[in-house]
Amino acid sequence: MLDITTKPQYFKEDLFVRSPCKIYLGENPFRKLIPHTEPTKKQMLDYLKRKYTYVVCLLETPTIYQMYNQHGIKAEHFPIPRLEVPDEDPLRELIDRIYQMALLNPQAKILIHSEEGKERAVTVAACVYKTFAKCNRENVISEINRIFPGLRRVKRQQEFIKNYQPIKADENTAKEDIEDFDLKRGYERD
Repeated sequence: MLDITTKPQYFKEDLFVRSPCKIYLGENPFRKLIPHTEPTKKQMLDYLKRKYTYVVCLLETPTIYQMYNQHGIKAEHFPIPRLEVPDEDPLRELIDRIYQMALLNPQAKILIHSEEGKERAVTVAACVYKTFAKCNRENVISEINRIFPGLRRVKRQQEFIKNYQPIKADENTAKEDIEDFDLKRGYERD
């Protein structure tokens, strides 16, 4: 049995965007917590040493989001059911907040996480990429596959990414592209 009181709980993260701010995709940093328990000091230190500016929590339950708030961590709860896709209008609003953060703080470190896998996080991140990248937005799926080779995605999520429109059909202005929006290269770690 794992003793969570004495061992730090390291979590996996991958750099997705490295400019204008860093966006990481990862698993729930506190997923190994026993339900209804607080993180240990070591778990919080492991999390805090990564110095995230902002966290987007995609979990359906608000428990982890509430914990972020209790510890003064800037976070947003954007629940997406497992193997599902988000609603487009709230997703556009979330991406707008990420856009504003990138403009206001180019040094920001943003973590987008679900529970264990990256499927939901990649769905959101691909739509961020599709919204702001200057390159051919039609190739977003191949770019995601290049960055995260072997990532398992549900067909519905791939279709959502492919069909996602960064602006509503009735809007006549697009967001200005962020200067130097740059995805990580396949060999980069951070």
